[in-house]
Formats: sequence, C-alpha cells, structure tokens
Amino acid sequence: MLRGLLLLAGFLLLRVEGQQPNNLPSNGIQLYLPFVNRIIPDYSMIYASQFYDIDQNNDANNINDALWCQSANNVTNIGVWYYPNGTEIPLFDGPFGMTAPRPMFSKRFSGQIALARRDDLSGYEGLYKCIIPDENGVNQTLVVGAYTDTGYNNNDGPDADPTMQFSLLSTSRLATSPLFSLSFNVSDGPPTTVSCSVNGTGISTELSRVIVNGSGFITRVTVPNLSEASNYQCTVSNDRVTDGPIRGVIGVHAGSSATSLNLLVSDTPTGLTATRLSTGLAH
Repeated sequence: MLRGLLLLAGFLLLRVEGQQPNNLPSNGIQLYLPFVNRIIPDYSMIYASQFYDIDQNNDANNINDALWCQSANNVTNIGVWYYPNGTEIPLFDGPFGMTAPRPMFSKRFSGQIALARRDDLSGYEGLYKCIIPDENGVNQTLVVGAYTDTGYNNNDGPDADPTMQFSLLSTSRLATSPLFSLSFNVSDGPPTTVSCSVNGTGISTELSRVIVNGSGFITRVTVPNLSEASNYQCTVSNDRVTDGPIRGVIGVHAGSSATSLNLLVSDTPTGLTATRLSTGLAH
C-alpha cells in the first residue's frame, strides 16, 4: 500500500514538473516557449505569465513550461543563461521543484538549457541572454526581453529619434555618387526588430544595442554603404509573443507597436530630412 502511494506521489510530481521538450532544431539554434507552443524569434518580448518552472498548462506531453534555449548540437551540459545585468543565472542540477534557486534558475539537458522562473520578475525585468554552441561547436547568442505582466503592458513600444546622423564615407571621383550611411537612435527599444527599405526593397542594417539603467534602453541603428539618393524607410518594432488580452489582467490589451521613419536623401547627399510616420501601442 505504502509503495503504491509513493509511486503515485512520484507520478503526480513528475506531471507537475514536466519534461524537457523533444523538438530540438535540425540545424542552428532557437528559443522555444512551450506555454504558448511557439518557436519565438531572437529579441522577442515575453511576460512572466508565459514561463514557469513547472508544467503550468498541463499539456498532453507534460512539457515543462520554462523558456528553452535549444541547439542542433545534441550534447549534454550545454548552454548558459544570463540575467539582464550580465551575471550568470544559477545552474541547478536537481529536479524542477521547491529546492531550486529564486527567482530564476537554469537547468541543462542534452542540446538545450531551460530558463525557469520560481518567483516574481519585479526588479529582474530586461534582456536575458543565452549563449549556446551550434552544431559546429560555435557559440551563438539568443536574447529575449522578459517583463512582469504589468511591465509588458506598459511598454508602449520603441520610439525612433527623428534626429538622424549623416556620414559621408567616400567621395571618390570615380564613383557615380558618394557613399554614405544613415544612423539614428531608438529609445525604449529592446527588444527591437528593425527593417529598412528603399523603393520597397529591403536593405541591410547594423544594430548596436546599449542597455542603461531603468527604462533607458537604446538601440543604435545604422544603415551603411548607401550610394543612391532616394526615399528610405525604416521601421522599428517590438516582436511581442502575444497580442491581445494579457493573462490575469482584466480589460487590458497589448498590441504590437512600431515606429516608422521616412529618410529622404537629396540628389547630392549633403543632408537629409526625417519624418515620423506612426508610433504607439493599441490598448
């Protein structure tokens, strides 16, 4: 009788804790959020009620609802998670459960490492970084912005500074036109997705993210190696995992937010004008 009760208790505990996912990528690396059953993009934005240290949603496969950093490199003891301030999140070797560190801990499995939350995120909001080797053994970095439910909702999206900087890179006489670059800052940005285009065709950008205290997240965006005068458009936005009602917050709706800028470069690029097209978060 006692043996049967112990086995039952162990089974129930196993169901609550959940298992590691079995969806490792065939190549490269990825972030997996089992609570919403989605592979999420790098620099996505999530909120506390989307990741845990147990199988919170009790799905059919009993997958633990942590945030998983995964690799096609299916070896043991892989990956490291970091807090927004750059310190390493404690690695826990025991089972998911009551003895793990607070507020966050990490736990390694073959080809993946879990970021598990045991406590409130207040005071720990920001950009969490995972470094994990790919199938070639080369370390790669994935970043996710994790916020309290309220902080997630109150983040009204990135603001692109309409003050642009113009840099002349080359004035060779052999060139049909000078080579130049455009750059601008995005505040309240990270995690930020940036896309720029000219005449509807996408062009490459360079991003340099700087994190300062409080809400002063800054992303420096540079559109390099331009050679034609035209109407350039850049859009910066948050990649929110969920648009719609936030779980546990009645009557609140968070939507994807974006700021767009038109960059007009004259025939002889000695300056430019910028016009903000749109910004804001839908409530």
